[in-house]
Amino acid sequence: MAETLFSLPASYEVREAYHNRFAEGIPHPDRVMEEHDFIYLLEGEWEVFEEGTAYLLRPGDVLLLTAGRRHWGVRPCRDGTRTIYLHVRAPRPSGDEPTPSGGLSLSPFTPCAARPEVLRLFEELAQQFAAPSPVRETRLSALFSLLLAALWEAQRAPSPGADEELAHRAARYLRENSFRFVREKELAAQFFLCPKTLSRRFSAVMGMTPYQYQRRYRLEAARAFLASNPGASLRQAAENFGFCDEFHLSRELSRRKKEEG
Repeated sequence: MAETLFSLPASYEVREAYHNRFAEGIPHPDRVMEEHDFIYLLEGEWEVFEEGTAYLLRPGDVLLLTAGRRHWGVRPCRDGTRTIYLHVRAPRPSGDEPTPSGGLSLSPFTPCAARPEVLRLFEELAQQFAAPSPVRETRLSALFSLLLAALWEAQRAPSPGADEELAHRAARYLRENSFRFVREKELAAQFFLCPKTLSRRFSAVMGMTPYQYQRRYRLEAARAFLASNPGASLRQAAENFGFCDEFHLSRELSRRKKEEG
């Protein structure tokens, strides 16, 4: 299973990005393309060969068919199969341009049913491809780079467990509400849990309680605000990040400084 290296920060050209539906199943075309072909299977089933290796796609699977390699199908996909596909052309090297040093190496097959961000990026690429915008190519290139990163992570990192996913969702809620103090009872209610259960599962992943997490985050946000706005007052920072008053914020900042040594 040969991997394909994508150079970053090179700009890749998204030539096609569409949804497909096959009311009556057909085999995958037998061809060698100049572009990379990315397939996200939404519904159905499809077997595709590349250089003699068979890949059976089911919902949530992503297949990368690399430019310059022969790929084909033998049997038709299931009737009603739906996909999102991308045809992407690599930048043509120029003798005057250095080869980018960074890169991501991807295997052909990636199960992504537990990775909703991958589907979201495919959908956004299809949406942006159809959008008449003067910055369309810039958006497509940026979204494709994010897709490469998401696929790379999916191939190398295990899918997050239930506790990890819960902790990160709870932490995001705390960050989004950093302008006020969120009680654990309120936070737990967002996830239909009792506060004790939420705190235990959050602490197991984050290494601190929700109270400690939001205290640290709000203090760091207030400190960054003051550093980047020299004319701002402690009172303004306290109001922005949900502290009772400037005296409370000042005391908390001093305590945090002592904790850091």
